[in-house]
Amino acid sequence: GDSRSQVAGDPVIALGNPNGYMYSVEYGFVSNAVYSSYFTDCKVDLINTTIPYNANGEGVIVNLEGKVIGFITNQAQFKNDLNQDINTCVGITRLKPIIERLVNRTDLIYFGIVGNDVTSEIAKKIGVENGIYVMEVKAESPAYEAGIKKGDVITHIGDTQTTNMTLFNNIISIYSDKQQVSVTLLRKNGDVDEEMKVNVVLSTVK
Repeated sequence: GDSRSQVAGDPVIALGNPNGYMYSVEYGFVSNAVYSSYFTDCKVDLINTTIPYNANGEGVIVNLEGKVIGFITNQAQFKNDLNQDINTCVGITRLKPIIERLVNRTDLIYFGIVGNDVTSEIAKKIGVENGIYVMEVKAESPAYEAGIKKGDVITHIGDTQTTNMTLFNNIISIYSDKQQVSVTLLRKNGDVDEEMKVNVVLSTVK
């Protein structure tokens, strides 16, 4: 299915183990518009529903046509608990390329950052219009080993400009395990944005 087309009020059905019991079924509605959240090396769409929350719940969310629009997740709770105890699912649309690679037994490439698209609000703060703002660098990741730091803005992977996290994930996915890639980034040095190039040796997701 297409998770991005979901709007508040759309009826949905949860199949699998949504209430903690195998082969159970629950139903409800989409409770708010689809929104984005950032995880390691990617951006995903999240959908909240009125289906009862269960800490042990898992399975898929389908629309009335029987098309899968998302996977139930208990791993997307925000630090401010805005969606605590709410049945949340990861939208299928952004996951399709990842699922296709897994089905074809293609390794998922690991870079090791949690990034954020440079929105107009972020652009005003950092003075950069396009790129990936690094919010977190995972310890002992390829990005960490290459010296990338929180607050850096990644502008290019190789010769390709990175304007958002979806494109960033698509770019790194064409590389192979242990392949070295040149990364262009901007780093604050006082009031000056200093352009740097670092070499990142990519690995695979374990």
